[in-house]
Amino acid sequence: FIEIIDDIPFFVIKKLINKYIDHYEDGEWQDRAYPQLILQTSNDTLRKKVAEYTESLIEDGYVDEELTIEVMLGL
Repeated sequence: FIEIIDDIPFFVIKKLINKYIDHYEDGEWQDRAYPQLILQTSNDTLRKKVAEYTESLIEDGYVDEELTIEVMLGL
């Protein structure tokens, strides 16, 4: 999945990430690999903030390590 996150408030981005986490955890993907989630922005400050948030979710054990969330700079 690819989401362009420019011009979206951070709290909305967090809700978007949580929506994908819930989708991943609903169990429909157990027989195959879940697609990688790519969040793309042209704002480096936002990229860093979102990357820190997603890393904290993984470190706190809220997200299964098999779910790949990548935050990329570009557009």
